[in-house]
Amino acid sequence: MDFYRVDAALRKELWNSIKKGTVDAAEPDAIKKRVQRASQTKITVAEQMLLELLVYDSELQSLILPTLEPSDYESLALAPVFSALIVLHDRGEEPTMDGLLQEVGDDEAAQDFIPLLLMTEAKRAQGEDIEGVLHEAENCVVSLRLMAINNHISELLREQAHAEQAGDVNLANQLAKESIELAKIKREFQQRLAQL
Repeated sequence: MDFYRVDAALRKELWNSIKKGTVDAAEPDAIKKRVQRASQTKITVAEQMLLELLVYDSELQSLILPTLEPSDYESLALAPVFSALIVLHDRGEEPTMDGLLQEVGDDEAAQDFIPLLLMTEAKRAQGEDIEGVLHEAENCVVSLRLMAINNHISELLREQAHAEQAGDVNLANQLAKESIELAKIKREFQQRLAQL
């Protein structure tokens, strides 16, 4: 439950149902769905802003999407929307409701977000200079990259704690070195963000 970041209220409810024996054979799927929903990542300002900047601007897509790495968005709530946008852009297709929904599949968060995304207005008027939105988009990408690094550092620290508890000193040391290297990269990105 710690790994999935299940909050205290749901954790207590699940433990009480197990203690009381009120969990029946049909319930594991329902419990699994509740834990998944509770542990889902919330939509961040940076990912929402970046998608709003990109959705109607094919020129900006051409500049920003090639710079995105899967690790920048794969742990985000709207990762399927980023993937869908990249696929459609690579095919030379405009992002439409049907196209995006088809690409995100059955991801509920993405399905709920796409209509809202398409109701937003273009962030740049036709023929307007791209520099302003490009700067905003680059800031968003750096923010997403920092979040991904923070998440990875947290995972490494959890794994390191488990390795130490298991008495695996070599693995714990290796994980500590990896987290130190990532912390250095994080500082570089923070400096870059401060300069933008």
